[in-house]
Amino acid sequence: MRVSKIICFAVFAATATWADEVSIVSNILGPEGPLYVDGNLYYVGWVSNTLSKWDGKTTTVLNHTPGCGHNGLALTKQKTFLLASTEEHGAIL
Repeated sequence: MRVSKIICFAVFAATATWADEVSIVSNILGPEGPLYVDGNLYYVGWVSNTLSKWDGKTTTVLNHTPGCGHNGLALTKQKTFLLASTEEHGAIL
């Protein structure tokens, strides 16, 4: 009986979370990341080979490297980005 109550609660909680989701940026080709830094949302598109910033109104492409396959995104202590490139040989930029 206890297990069924836990499962029922988990399904309800998951459903409630999904109902509250809002898309803030759409039409991203292979989104990864994201990072929220100083009021801006940064994310990569591995299909579009881009690093982008969304300031709440406008999306700006900060980096476009054809053939890079932008994938992972991290922020250093100095607030610079580490960007994983998954194409051909792979690299951290």
